[in-house]
Amino acid sequence: MFNYTVEDSLMNIIAGGFYDGLMLYTHALNETMSISGGRPPGKDVTKRMWNRTFHGVTGMVHLDENGDRETDFALWDMMDTNTSTFQIVLVYNSSEEQLTFIPRTALHWLGGVCPPDVPTCGFKNDNPICLAKTITIHQMVSIVLFLILTMTLTITVFIYRRMKLEKELVAQLWRISWDDIQMSNLDKVLRSGSRLTLSLRGSNYGSLLTGDGNLQVFAKTGYYKGNIVAIKYTNRKRIELNRKVLFELKHMRDVQNEHLTRFIGASIDPPNICIITEYCPRGSLQDILENDSITLDWMFKYSLINDIVKGMVFLHNSVILSHGKLKSSNCVVDNRFVLKITDYGLSSFRCDSDSGKDAHAYYAQRLWMAPELLRMEAPPPQGTQKGDVYSFGIVLQEVALRRGAFYLEGDPLSPKGVLRPPYSSSHLFPLPAPPTSSPASYPLIYRFCSFLLCSAARLDLKLSVEELQVEELQVEEQQVEELQVEEQQVEEQQVEELQVEEQQVEELQVEQVEELQVEELQVEQVELGHGVSEARVLFLGQEHG
Repeated sequence: MFNYTVEDSLMNIIAGGFYDGLMLYTHALNETMSISGGRPPGKDVTKRMWNRTFHGVTGMVHLDENGDRETDFALWDMMDTNTSTFQIVLVYNSSEEQLTFIPRTALHWLGGVCPPDVPTCGFKNDNPICLAKTITIHQMVSIVLFLILTMTLTITVFIYRRMKLEKELVAQLWRISWDDIQMSNLDKVLRSGSRLTLSLRGSNYGSLLTGDGNLQVFAKTGYYKGNIVAIKYTNRKRIELNRKVLFELKHMRDVQNEHLTRFIGASIDPPNICIITEYCPRGSLQDILENDSITLDWMFKYSLINDIVKGMVFLHNSVILSHGKLKSSNCVVDNRFVLKITDYGLSSFRCDSDSGKDAHAYYAQRLWMAPELLRMEAPPPQGTQKGDVYSFGIVLQEVALRRGAFYLEGDPLSPKGVLRPPYSSSHLFPLPAPPTSSPASYPLIYRFCSFLLCSAARLDLKLSVEELQVEELQVEEQQVEELQVEEQQVEEQQVEELQVEEQQVEELQVEQVEELQVEELQVEQVELGHGVSEARVLFLGQEHG
């Protein structure tokens, strides 16, 4: 028709199926309308479409009593695997429900055997026969032997580690005899050591005094095996070496980091019960900040802050978990100007000296303690990680201002006045304010410091040391950018000054040249006048002669 040959394709099948469906609906609609005489409901038309058979363009169309079309199927078999040639070998007639074999054809099954209707172990491998054959006796024996061997090795390793631990605890490798320590001269200590001067800040803070009225030396030193060491007395009459104390001492030996002072050992010989650690001759961070002769630029301050953050990150991720007494006097600097955190760990070994609720030293030593710990009647001696973050904020404020903890310009307060609000209020008061003469780069670090302090009453707002490290790096990067901008501005100002100086030098050179020209002209005029007078004398002499 129309000289066009229709070839089999997917579009032809879709179009044929659409045509058959439309014809099915038309027949059912005509029959329903012929009976009802009007516009029939859809349900009646649909029922007329069931149990119907007619010849369509796609072949015989048959719908059963459920309205499902029963389709004829043909099974194709690959005759030649090289050429991928197929032929029809089986035909299924849905209306007659009959399967017919095509004569002179044969099916080629994989392996020469027709596959079963249901797999041997079922479609979900739930056949009990297959489950019983899944694990053989040999496999079961191997698994049992493997488990026994694994348990034996695990128990052996556990027992070995436990015996090794007990051996280390009994050996007391940390123990140092007081006779092995040679005390250094006190004058040398006062010259090279660090002194805890919580107040060289005006009349509000006096120096901490010992019972005999002398200045309290922060780091007493001595010599152990030829090396100078720092000695920290615990103010305890005796030490009971229970398992808790032994484990704390072992943990102190195991914890080592570049930004933590190395624990050398401890002496428990009464009355000289003390902790011996690495000695840092540059003194504490507090001493450096109080020394006006030491110039600290912002890059060096950021280096000190970064050392504190690194040390606290390591400490919080170690078995010690928290510091509890972080403050500027517990941050010491070694010969290489690397800041190290000291006075950490051994919470049950130390003795917190209580000078009385009204004592100046009692409140001065708690300026770095978080408000939630101050409100506790018996705060944990090891502190908390959130409390360490608050203490870091106070240290950061000290580094920024170099005026001590809770410095208030024009509004001095005693340590007791500073610490009173946290006991009765959830807000920290007062907030350290920046001085009016702060440098241009100061407000950035002050905002970071204020964020740490303002979150004191909200534990859910306090950062962890890992988050603090990220925040500190971001602040440092932004601060470096600001310093680079300032350096660029200074360079541009210097270039402008050099240009002005060059212009002034050029103007001065022009003035000098003009002065030289005037002087040369004057000399020429003088010489010319002298020559004229000599010529006149000669001329007059000739006339008289």
